[in-house]
Amino acid sequence: MAELKNTFLREFHLEMGAKMVPRAGWNLPLNFSEGAADEEECCRTKAALFDFCADGRYRVAFPGALQTFEKLLFQGGGERKTGSCRRELLADDRGTAVAFCRVSLMAEDDIFITVPFQSRERVERFFSQKSLEYNDLSEYLCCIGISGPESINVLTQCGVSEDALPGKGETKILELDGLRAIVSFSQDLDDTGFEINCNAECADQIWDLFLETDLPWPAGLAAQESLRLEREVPGAAELQLPRSAADVKSKLGCVVFSGKRVPFAGVKLYDPAGNEVGVVTSSAVSAALGAALAFAFFPGGIPEKERELHADASGVEIKGFCR
Repeated sequence: MAELKNTFLREFHLEMGAKMVPRAGWNLPLNFSEGAADEEECCRTKAALFDFCADGRYRVAFPGALQTFEKLLFQGGGERKTGSCRRELLADDRGTAVAFCRVSLMAEDDIFITVPFQSRERVERFFSQKSLEYNDLSEYLCCIGISGPESINVLTQCGVSEDALPGKGETKILELDGLRAIVSFSQDLDDTGFEINCNAECADQIWDLFLETDLPWPAGLAAQESLRLEREVPGAAELQLPRSAADVKSKLGCVVFSGKRVPFAGVKLYDPAGNEVGVVTSSAVSAALGAALAFAFFPGGIPEKERELHADASGVEIKGFCR
């Protein structure tokens, strides 16, 4: 078995009581000493700090790079201004979905791309197959996420002017504690959030800088997954099997189950008549809703909200509805 990779912040996580777990070849924090429920609540009411250093970070920069890269995106057309930031879906020539990514246009024909850590190998293989010239910056940049209603307050306490921060759909280069950082606005886990990419050697400096404000708590994968599902943001788990990009966009739905029993990925969903209608792609327990949430792929289309769905959760039948 290959040795697990660690992010630049591993020692800090251990010092803060993190429970570490293996995920896609990485050793990552599942939750910290406060527990996932409190971490979720902190993200909703204050701000939560996430280690995204395992994610892939790539630069595509050459004459004609934007035109070349947009051919690799599903529905990637439309006006794109310098400083713009979008969540996009990569797709191959056959229309098969490859990965979700965040695409920022830093300058003319200079693109910065972030990819979930579970999709890195798939994306790099795809880039190689397309003979796309790219630079892998993952070892040189760290990525720290901060999400929650107090996120802006945290950054202003760290010396960044609120007027200088990127707004929705924007990425900016800012100075943070004397360091240049690529800062993107994000709404994946809360209405307000930012992803901060800076020199990997300074990961601990930025992490400590945020914690010194006494507003954010560190949060792990458990809270991240629950918050992602609550906001119905598809992730790498939704692309584990070959699926067309069009189907990914139109046939992924979020299901809320009564109770806290979770149907695991791969569990089939049935209608009351016993007909198979879908399959779970990812799931988590939402502390806020007091219920299990699951993303599911519905080959025949997402069922109506009032249509009851049935699934097996470790031998127990549970019922739910699409959101």
